[in-house]
Amino acid sequence: MGRAIISGVRYVAHSPSIRIVLARSIVTGAINGSVLALMPLIARDLLRGGPLTFGVILGSFVRLR
Repeated sequence: MGRAIISGVRYVAHSPSIRIVLARSIVTGAINGSVLALMPLIARDLLRGGPLTFGVILGSFVRLR
């Protein structure tokens, strides 16, 4: 199993197209994760709302994706 993992990492290291896809996936995941993490603060502090406001924002965000 270890040899297969090493072979896969070596393949990715030598494949520019796969590195680009992985980099884009990491950046997109980090951005989406930070937006989801800050969403309760946006609902509470910026919009002066409660759980219902957070639910509406969360629902619209998930629907857009």
